Amino acid sequence: MKPAQAILIIVILIISSCSKDRLLSKTDLLTAGKWQITEYTEICYCGGSGFGTSSRDLYASYATCEKDNYYVFYKGGSAEINEGVTKCNAGNAQSYTESWAFNSDESRFLFKGKNWKIFQLNKTTFIISTVVLLGTGETITLTKF
Repeated sequence: MKPAQAILIIVILIISSCSKDRLLSKTDLLTAGKWQITEYTEICYCGGSGFGTSSRDLYASYATCEKDNYYVFYKGGSAEINEGVTKCNAGNAQSYTESWAFNSDESRFLFKGKNWKIFQLNKTTFIISTVVLLGTGETITLTKF
């Protein structure tokens, strides 16, 4: 085989392997594993006269038993919220279900009564944000494990 042919074959293999990632829909990405919250920030767009921002790390205040909770999203719009290995309250169910959906152009994520804007969704990271009250929002980063 000539060197030029070998290089051409390698380039074709690289391009074809990259294009497979691009073919995954947001539903495929979201439903392909377990997700765990790794960052949770509250952002206040305030400051007395309405200018300035401040943020608060809500994840830092999570109890250890909350940090091992995880989410499994299923095709068809159901999700399992699981307490993980360590339950905060032994009387709580190990898991419960919620529904989820994307809007028509998959730019927003509807979950647990909130309409989240999707900032990033790939094979390992899911970042969403929403406005909770006028001037206050939340940003959550979930990481696949």
